[in-house]
Amino acid sequence: MLRLLKIKPITILAFIILSGCTSPTHGKTADELLSLSVSGLSGVDRYAFSGITGIVSADAGNLTPVSFQGIVEDHNQIRVQSDGNIASTGIIEPLDLLNHVQASAKNTEIVNSESGARTAMLMIETDDTANEKYWRENIRNEFHSLQRKAAEPSVAAIKDGHHSASLNAFRKEWAAELEQSGRQLDQMLSTLRVHTTYKLLIDKTRMLPLRLQEHSVLHYKTGAGQMKETRNSDISFRTLQ
Repeated sequence: MLRLLKIKPITILAFIILSGCTSPTHGKTADELLSLSVSGLSGVDRYAFSGITGIVSADAGNLTPVSFQGIVEDHNQIRVQSDGNIASTGIIEPLDLLNHVQASAKNTEIVNSESGARTAMLMIETDDTANEKYWRENIRNEFHSLQRKAAEPSVAAIKDGHHSASLNAFRKEWAAELEQSGRQLDQMLSTLRVHTTYKLLIDKTRMLPLRLQEHSVLHYKTGAGQMKETRNSDISFRTLQ
């Protein structure tokens, strides 16, 4: 006959409590995990991020990927360094990006095969309409920024020895070129279609994002016809003392 183990009630109660607290994700949905991780990062005063982003174009091939690293302090003071053109790759403040991911999420699932005892991997499919609006706004903002920088070419023109008459003509030509570029951009953006999926790795203990991977496919029309581009980004996060 087996001898029954005598366990005090308090021991059993403690075991149940400890078992239930081994993972803060117990019973939480994928949407809740996403929300908690974004909220968790918003509460961090200082953290670092680094990654790489690259674009594959049907006509231009695989463009050189851009690596970057940055530090966020006081929640929204950001410093970024890159080995390429940061603006052209759409690198923004990480929390803004994660807020967009959460706001545009259409379907979020936990990938059990890529999750562990301390981590959870989420697969996030975004709403195309919300995502396209986000891309249009970012591209337009970047174009307007470039317009402001290029709107006054007089210094370069003067250095090149332009006289006042030719300088005025040059300015008019330059302004007309910028205006035409703006119309072409608006026409292109009106045809833009974007589909994006993200994979977000979360620290289940601290409820913080560890890694965000993006896969975006863009379709749009230009004077040359139908175009397709693919952007892949991989960003890692690390809290700082």
